[in-house]
Amino acid sequence: MKRLLLAFFLALVLYHSLPAQAKVEDPLLLFPNPGEKEGLLYIEINDVSLMSKIISSAWLKDVMLKSGELKEEDLISLDIFASSVKSFLSECSLLVYFRTPSFTHLTEGGNTSRSFILLRTTYKPMDIAKALKLNLESKGMLYKMEILGESIYAYTGESYVILGERDDLNAILRSLRLPVKKVMGKKEAFIPKHEKSGIYAYLKAPELSMEAVGRDEGNAFTLRLRLIEGPKIAKTLPNLSRTLSATIPGKGEVIFLLASQLDGKAIISSIKEVVPKETFESYLSSISQSLSASEEELATFLSGRLYLLIGGETKILGKSLPGVYLYYLSDMKGDRLQPLFQRILEVANLESLIKPMSHPGWSVTYSMELPETDSFIGTRESEILIGLVSPSSLSYNISIPSHLDNLLKSSPFPIAYLSLNEVRKIIKSLEELIEAAFPEDEDLRKSFAITTLAIPPWKEVLLIQRDQLSMDIRIIY
Repeated sequence: MKRLLLAFFLALVLYHSLPAQAKVEDPLLLFPNPGEKEGLLYIEINDVSLMSKIISSAWLKDVMLKSGELKEEDLISLDIFASSVKSFLSECSLLVYFRTPSFTHLTEGGNTSRSFILLRTTYKPMDIAKALKLNLESKGMLYKMEILGESIYAYTGESYVILGERDDLNAILRSLRLPVKKVMGKKEAFIPKHEKSGIYAYLKAPELSMEAVGRDEGNAFTLRLRLIEGPKIAKTLPNLSRTLSATIPGKGEVIFLLASQLDGKAIISSIKEVVPKETFESYLSSISQSLSASEEELATFLSGRLYLLIGGETKILGKSLPGVYLYYLSDMKGDRLQPLFQRILEVANLESLIKPMSHPGWSVTYSMELPETDSFIGTRESEILIGLVSPSSLSYNISIPSHLDNLLKSSPFPIAYLSLNEVRKIIKSLEELIEAAFPEDEDLRKSFAITTLAIPPWKEVLLIQRDQLSMDIRIIY
């Protein structure tokens, strides 16, 4: 994070403060297309007011201070940087380019093979270098600056600045020594054509490419993800006609909810595609025989609406806490579902982990063998509920915000919801629990306090799948 801020800051200083070296209409064409086994992540930020708001936020400052990224004396520089972004770069685009040997390498946080930051703008800043008394060191056609112990290299063109490692920048400079026509040729930009928006991102990796468009809407930020290539992913998403709305047992507010529609036939079909035919048929025959259920009955049992919740209430060590449980509304009728569920528990050999209990209105009821913890396993008509939840709370219905309920009623696709306001309440309860359980462990309490800083000051986050190829991530401030 610190290195990215420093790199962007240097670009701000260099732009139009240093002599231009080459005339290239689109500097993106200077970068090579990703190879067959390479991946590419491209991020373009046009809404610099949003960037300035994030950089200057008290939350980010607190996180960077507590994590050791910044010191108290660095906060003034951070405020100057945020102010400079807003004042001098109101009409700029920031582009971040990564190349990596494999998508797996990228997702696992491995070092990228090359990384660049590209800044373009039509605005001419004031002489910031003189104002801030910054020393620039010329390294041939490159410039070097030391900021907070970091060495930053940059190349400035006619209307852009490229930042990166020294060797990677020199490779780009070698291509600039060719005639401009040869540099450009008939090459097309490797980034799909797109409209300008707050944030645009493009990911290209083996067997996968996707793009994202983000917009700030005042009290909310929406990032729409769209899958461009990835037929295997799209194929596993069935077209569904039913919605995800349901009345879910539980008392209290919902903190986290993942709602998904299951299609038993599609699940069995997808397993068939990845498991050898003889092996699949052998397993299916064994499961059917053990459960006394046909393939059609298994498909019906696996079809329905699945909800994973954090909410409601349970008790752990005598303290009331939100429950964590799974609620499933199956297409299978209760007179067939209940004996099948009972048989599943028997085949799973869970005798040492659960014990029978009774609860009004529910069948096949058990509690988990957990000391001083409320839990419940049971069925009711076509419903199955499993998890850490107080049985006494099941006569109520969980409280779902109206806008979330409307989404559940209108969409057959997966939806995830997280209330950060409720998360902060949980953390407060957990802090009290940790203090009571470990009164002398100061290091544990400090570690817990630092971890809680990572929670941004938002109200809630929603993940909404719009169709088979696109999904929205919506953050409400």
